[in-house]
Amino acid sequence: MPDVVRALEPMVAQLRATGIPVSTTQIVDSLRALQYIDVGDHRQVETALTATLVRDSTHLGVFSTLLSLYLHDLCSDRDGSVTQAAPSTTAIRHLDEEQLRGLLLTAMADDAWALVPRIAEELVDRHARIHPGLPVAGTLYVFRVLRALRVDEIEDFLCFDAEDVGPARLHRELRADSARLAVQRLQQTVETEVRKRLVQDRGAPAVAAAVGATLPDDIDFMTASTAELDQLHATLARMPDVLANRLRLSRSRRNGPVDLPTTVRSAMATAGVPLALHYRRRPPPQPRLFVLADISGSVASFARFTLLLLRALRSEFRAVRSFAFIDSIDEITDLVASARSALALARMLDERHSGIELDGHSDYGNVFTSFGRSWGRELTSTSIVIVIGDGRSNHRPSAAEELHRISRRAGRLYWLNPERQASWGDGDSLMVEYASSCDSVVECRNVRGLRAFVESLA
Repeated sequence: MPDVVRALEPMVAQLRATGIPVSTTQIVDSLRALQYIDVGDHRQVETALTATLVRDSTHLGVFSTLLSLYLHDLCSDRDGSVTQAAPSTTAIRHLDEEQLRGLLLTAMADDAWALVPRIAEELVDRHARIHPGLPVAGTLYVFRVLRALRVDEIEDFLCFDAEDVGPARLHRELRADSARLAVQRLQQTVETEVRKRLVQDRGAPAVAAAVGATLPDDIDFMTASTAELDQLHATLARMPDVLANRLRLSRSRRNGPVDLPTTVRSAMATAGVPLALHYRRRPPPQPRLFVLADISGSVASFARFTLLLLRALRSEFRAVRSFAFIDSIDEITDLVASARSALALARMLDERHSGIELDGHSDYGNVFTSFGRSWGRELTSTSIVIVIGDGRSNHRPSAAEELHRISRRAGRLYWLNPERQASWGDGDSLMVEYASSCDSVVECRNVRGLRAFVESLA
């Protein structure tokens, strides 16, 4: 128990540094929970700490990673029991490659998972080739072990059944799902063993920094992998309702002029002294929103996410009109209204060839000129224009004066740029020229930044 408590303090500090909020009350609850469990059992400790320290399901992945780094050496993995017939660690060490692999396949097929960590330990010794002192996350070491194991063949082995009975299709699908889950569990076991070695070499804080555990809110739109984009879909699906409620609450708190009759009537209860002022409710503003989104290259994912988010907030605006551009500009309000996901919107945009008129390379100058000519007269002082893009125009004319005219006609003009601010103005970036025409240019590289911007619209 004292060892777990000592490890808990630096782990909580790392959780907070990563962005997972952990209150003092949660820490007290976790310490109380540890009094009622076997602190030598990793699964019990993980369950107790997850229940007391995690409030948001999107934080579970990062929490599990950090938990394994800080508490792995203090708990045992009691998943099943190792039979007396199971080989010892010394015996495993003397097996050749094929014998070791055969033992692993047998253990996975028989669901003897308590033996798998022992085998993983030997596999890491043989194949990972860990170099002490290097500030790495261990991904290469894990890859070496899995390549030596021929993971695809393991999944095929677990799927095979010589006596396939019952409804054949359903039976095969169930075995395939079971095999896939077993291989994922094996990969996690290897990752855990590698990270254990790294923690022993450099310490948990250093490994946590190298692993770079990132919350979905902090995933970079420009560099996100396919798996990370799936996390973003799940995170953004919950955002519209939350943000809409916050916008309504913020606007309802704005006081209008003093309501004199109501104030006088309420003062009659206090001998005519107006102890409290009453205000008239200010009608919430209903601006028209024009969203211009660059759908070229790596900016496309960010643009689609933002378009769908702003569409979901349409109840807060009199109208939301969406435009897509690359070298020309098209209105896509109908596509955004009917798209159920960012992937569906991407397919619709590809089918319509939206935003492409010439060579399919970004041309911000032509886009702003075309927008001003076709839709500029519809802008009023109550309009908000939001430009989504990196401002890179392939060294073509900027037509900055056209953006300035759009800004003068509209009430406000914002630019959301998913690139780091340090790169604005480098190469073919025109952000320095465009920034002077904008009310604000926002570095919006992740969900956290996007949420902050939408809340600022109130």
